Amino acid sequence: MASTLDAAATRIISAIRGRKEKAVVIVLDVSGSMTNAHRLRHSVAALARIVREGTRVGDTVAVFSFDTSPTLVLKETRVKKDADKKIIIDRIPTVSNNTVGSNIRWAHHEALKLLAPSRQPYQVCILVSDNRHDPPPAGDPYHPDYLKYYVPGSMETPDTPESRDYARLREQFTGGTRATYGIGVDVLETGAVRELPPPPRTPAWVYAAILLAVAVLAGGGWLAARAFGRAAAARKAAQAPLTVVVRDVSPDAGTRSFGGDTRLDLDAEDSFDLGGVPFGTGKVVTLPGIAVREPLARVQRHGSHLVIQALAPRETAVVLLDGAELEAGAGARPLRLGQTVSLRVRVMAGIEKRVDLLLTDTQSVADQPREEVAFDPSDASPY
Repeated sequence: MASTLDAAATRIISAIRGRKEKAVVIVLDVSGSMTNAHRLRHSVAALARIVREGTRVGDTVAVFSFDTSPTLVLKETRVKKDADKKIIIDRIPTVSNNTVGSNIRWAHHEALKLLAPSRQPYQVCILVSDNRHDPPPAGDPYHPDYLKYYVPGSMETPDTPESRDYARLREQFTGGTRATYGIGVDVLETGAVRELPPPPRTPAWVYAAILLAVAVLAGGGWLAARAFGRAAAARKAAQAPLTVVVRDVSPDAGTRSFGGDTRLDLDAEDSFDLGGVPFGTGKVVTLPGIAVREPLARVQRHGSHLVIQALAPRETAVVLLDGAELEAGAGARPLRLGQTVSLRVRVMAGIEKRVDLLLTDTQSVADQPREEVAFDPSDASPY
């Protein structure tokens, strides 16, 4: 598999590296099926090659990840020097969300909407997936969005505004100065993705009959032991320490002599605060240049998942998750490794301090530089 993905990366590099001032948008599948045969790890390695060898100074790069919904994990970032490529690579997710279901059409649509208004003379979308169409469960919060792009039980396209706009945009990216490439994905001449149908699901009664037969033949002992073992493994994973690295990726991070990475080992139901004064045994991530007594946000671990909640009122600070504002008192939101938390604090009239924090894992931060990244400054201050 690794050689196949690397060969796909080589073809893409050959096609795009001669182009100057490109806009490149990467769309990476991080659903549970991408963990099979280490596909996600090999895909990330292929994308790293494309960024290193296929982009050049003057290009812009953005990164989406997706499972049942797309997430913009890296806004359009201009490559000002070769060292910026390594920091862009650091923002490519390396961890699967282990979710059931994926929606590549929605993610592809969001990528094309980001590329369409670009003023770069050459625009590239790179789709990375296992090409497997896997419908989300009916109870998934993004199932209504799935219905905007898929007809349940088939590979047909529904007649919805989202689906029509998706078809309109993808027809614009079929070659010339606008192109879509796939790694593990077949992209048709029309710009559409050829998805593999989901594997047939075995009816639940079949599983029940097999389990009943095994229980009768083995006296229930072996079956009970296996079930107990699986439950014990799940409990162990939920209780095992989880290491999170909080990296300062603010535009001015490379000019500061303090800040940097904060490594946190979280036990089950553990939490840490962003900002505030350390108290007792609580974990606090200090915000460079921002002195506040009370925490601005709190990250909580629930089993193998993380959630984040804004704590400070908007008059004090604005907390954003990948650009989407979090409101104090509105409850916790799911937080994934690879997402960026931005905190903006008004220190006095007309003066604002901003810190951008990337949550990642220990593998992604190994041997990474600290050069400045050129973030898109277009998102205006809320003050």
